[in-house]
Amino acid sequence: ATTATTSNGRGRGRGRGGRGGGYYGGSSGGRGSQGSQSFDSSKPRTGGDNGGSHSDLVELLRRLDGKQYPAYHDIESSTRGWVNNIEGYTLYIGRAQGDPYAKPTRCRVIVKGDTAKFP
Repeated sequence: ATTATTSNGRGRGRGRGGRGGGYYGGSSGGRGSQGSQSFDSSKPRTGGDNGGSHSDLVELLRRLDGKQYPAYHDIESSTRGWVNNIEGYTLYIGRAQGDPYAKPTRCRVIVKGDTAKFP
């Protein structure tokens, strides 16, 4: 398809970043797109298989502080999770946000039953 250009050479404005465009979080697919799928906390998410203790996560976040967005993929933990035995929960981080315009990072927290104290 051809695009008509105006005298300034910019075209019709249908490039990246328009409303509903796929590049900046629209629904046309692309990396990280979940489409119409809902978030199922019982299924591991796609992403890295890092993980460890709560103190490991805190140490990693301190190392990553001030780094570029792609460095934050190191916190992805789709199956192992970041375990906090003292507080009784595990944090799972799917695919971390790779740039400031990407969809937000999706996480899930699994709380032990005795910690949650549900009836």
